[in-house]
Formats: sequence, structure tokens, C-alpha cells
Amino acid sequence: MTQVAPDISSPSQRSIKRQPRNFDFRQPKSLERNQLRALQLVLESFLRAASSVLSANLRMPFRLNVGELEQKPWEAVISDLEDPASIAVFSLPPLPSKALWHMPIDLVMRLIDLRLGGSGKGDVPKRALTDIERVIVRDLVSEMLQQLVPAFGPITTVNIGTLHQESSLQFVQLVALSEMCVLAPIELSISNDPPIYTAICFPFPLLRPITEILNSRANPVEDTLESTLTAKIESRLFDVEVVLNVEFEPTTLTSREVVSLAIGDVVRLDHRKGQPLKIKVDNTFMYYAMPTQVGKRVACLLTNPEETNDRR
Repeated sequence: MTQVAPDISSPSQRSIKRQPRNFDFRQPKSLERNQLRALQLVLESFLRAASSVLSANLRMPFRLNVGELEQKPWEAVISDLEDPASIAVFSLPPLPSKALWHMPIDLVMRLIDLRLGGSGKGDVPKRALTDIERVIVRDLVSEMLQQLVPAFGPITTVNIGTLHQESSLQFVQLVALSEMCVLAPIELSISNDPPIYTAICFPFPLLRPITEILNSRANPVEDTLESTLTAKIESRLFDVEVVLNVEFEPTTLTSREVVSLAIGDVVRLDHRKGQPLKIKVDNTFMYYAMPTQVGKRVACLLTNPEETNDRR
């Protein structure tokens, strides 16, 4: 007869025993390529607005460009990012989990120097931030993060929730070590100085509720941004000034005839009377025209060469 070992654990130990959780193995753990593309478009829109915020606050030209998105487990993210640093941990309700913006100390000190009226150049101290410096950085980052709200607009409605700062990734418990994250490397340039690299990290649990939306909106988001950019370029092209030339048919002379020309001489043109002139823009033919007059100025009347031949 089989004997069953008695349960020697105390009642308190049995009461805190973990309960099993349901796990769907069919649930994706990472983003597909088109979903990454949609997320990258969101980040590009966000960084354009964030660049304007920094430039307006610090009175210096800033450029923020996002690199190729990478998917890594949280354990690899911790080992890749510089530590210590200034780390802004923020939430995007109603999305679950939290995200973070990692900034190296070198960058943060330059931003603080600019905010206090300095040049942001030269050697910067690599130390922990003071309370005043933490407030300065928090206010700058908070105003930039607000630009995520309109950037996520084509995908979903979010808000900027809680925001707190950490000085080391060792104090950040974002997700489990094996959980996949999307790491967005960001190149930040101040004026013409060499770029400094920072990064934003979105854990997959935060993105999981919008994966289907990212999948369905990938192409529409890209098309919308591209069509908007195309419309702006087309609109701006209509304001570009161009030189318009009105030309007769060319006349051929010998070099002897050209050298012998003097004031008062008449040069016979090969352009027949009644033949329309050619209007060119940058040596590209555009229209036919007939000479006329408007007030005291010589002008050209656009015409059809066939109509001119009929009148003649």
C-alpha cells in the first residue's frame, strides 16, 4: 500500500501559496514588422514635437531622430543602457504597465546648464542630480512626454499618467527579466554639436492591447503622414519664385557680322511676323504667347498657335 507523506507545512505557509494563473501560449510576445513600423511613425511624430518643445524652452536648435526599433528582453535592455543615468518612468493610461525614457548623465547635465542660462558646452560633472536639478529635468521631460498624446492619436487615446525619476536601472522594476521590450534608440543633437544617444523603452505588456490596432493602422498611418507631407510640399512649391522667359525664334549670324555691329544697326530676326512667342521656365517650354500691351507695359497674351495661324 502506497503511503502519502504528511503535509508538514504550517497553516500560514499553506495560505500564502501562489495560485495558478491562466496563460495563453497562442498570445504573441513581440511585435511584427508592420506593427513596429506603425510604432516608429508614432515616435517620429512625437520626436518632431518634442524637438520644438526643447528648442522653445532652451532657446537652442534641437533635433531628435529615432533609429531602428529593437525588440529585446528586459534583462538585455538593462545591460545595454548606461548606468547611472536619469530615468523617467511614466505610464500611458489606459494602457497597462509603464515605459521609460533613459537619458545619460552627460546629456542631462547639458540640458540643465542650458536651462540655467549656460552654453551647454565643456566638461560636465558626472554625479547624482540634486533636488533642484531633478525638478528641472522632470519639468522638461514632462512637457516633452505630453507630445505623446497627439502622436498616439491615430492609434489610440492615451494620457500621461504618473511620472517619477530614478538614477539607476537597478531601481526600476518595469517588467519581468524575460519580458520582451521595444527599445527605440534616439539621436539628440544640440545645434551643430555631435549627437548624444538616449532611448525610450516600451515593454510588450504596455503595447499588447493595441497590437491589433497597430497591425490594421500601419499602412493608413504611414499613408496619412506621407499624404500630409506631400500636401505641404505641394503647397510650398506654389510659393517658389521662378524666372519666366519669353523667346523669339533664334537668329543665326556669322562672327564677322557680330563683330561689325554698331549702335543704330538693325538685326533682322528669323521670327516671322504673327508667329507666336515661346514662354519657357528654366529652359522648359510652357506656353505660346502673342506680344501685346497693358497700360504702359509690354505684355504677352497666352494663345494657341493654331488660333494664331487661323487669324493670320
